[in-house]
Amino acid sequence: SALAEPQYRAALTQVAARLVDHAEPYYDSAREGVAALPLRSAWAIASARNVYRQIGIEVKRRGPRAWDRRTGTGKAAKLWLLAKGAGSALGSRFSERDPAARPASLWQRPGASADVPHAAHAELA
Repeated sequence: SALAEPQYRAALTQVAARLVDHAEPYYDSAREGVAALPLRSAWAIASARNVYRQIGIEVKRRGPRAWDRRTGTGKAAKLWLLAKGAGSALGSRFSERDPAARPASLWQRPGASADVPHAAHAELA
């Protein structure tokens, strides 16, 4: 992609770092929300959360070098993150936290009021 060309690396690095930072509340929400899912689904979501979060952390850590080669997780790391996802899914069965208590702002349009029903937002678009 032309965006990965060296002359764009500084700007691309800043945007990627901001996206990784902005993703954290969504990763936190996913961690809390797995309690509301069936166990197998919770395990899948928790594992995917761990893997994709780790890739984002690695992209941010590499900075401009993140586009020199594909950023990912190795097999050993993936297995660890899969096991960690299983632990999160199982642990969520015993959690006393309320998954519904997650911030509503995470799944609403920016500037949308939390007390206005979703259908009302569709009419504004």
